[in-house]
Amino acid sequence: MGKDILLSFKNEFASLIYQGVKKWELRKSRINQLTKFKTKAFIYEVAPKKQVTGYFNIGKSIWTTYHHVNNLIDLDDQTINYLKSHGFNKKVFFIEIIGPIEFRIPIKINDLPGFKIPQSFRYLTLSESNILINNGM
Repeated sequence: MGKDILLSFKNEFASLIYQGVKKWELRKSRINQLTKFKTKAFIYEVAPKKQVTGYFNIGKSIWTTYHHVNNLIDLDDQTINYLKSHGFNKKVFFIEIIGPIEFRIPIKINDLPGFKIPQSFRYLTLSESNILINNGM
């Protein structure tokens, strides 16, 4: 089984995930352990919330240029223009978002001993994943 991860998101992008509008997450860096195993991605919302607000299951993960991925998934013109204008001219890591769950009780990282806030992402141990699930539901 792969390791679950904690991903940092701006509040507006987390909201789009929970609404079911955002179906793919794009990252400039590859997250290696996602390519072989199905994992959960916990959503850490940055300031002003500074909380873990839920998670989603990771479907496909694709490491390629947006030119090539457009043959695999349907990218709209707005997404392509965003990729071009934000320096995604090289390879991009595409993460499919499946079944997002928003916690009833958001979790402040500072309330969890030993948890560190990720700049982009960090792997979680099984016990850390269980703590997040148990405290958020």
